[in-house]
Amino acid sequence: MTFTQSIESRFNNYNNFKDRSSRSEPWNWVLFTVVSAIVVSELFFLHYDWGFSIITLIPNLSMGVHRFHHIGKSSL
Repeated sequence: MTFTQSIESRFNNYNNFKDRSSRSEPWNWVLFTVVSAIVVSELFFLHYDWGFSIITLIPNLSMGVHRFHHIGKSSL
């Protein structure tokens, strides 16, 4: 799975808490969120940083649930 496919997959499947993700998807998502947060905070001088956090909140939770499924744990 390429970097852009990973990001598109996470935004398209943000409400899917049951399936598993590919091995590269979580690492690509972390890279995307960290770099994007830095860019947003630098470009807009911290005015829109909270908006980016809200937009990525549910996809971040979904990715956390997928990681629990990878190690065989319940997400509840």
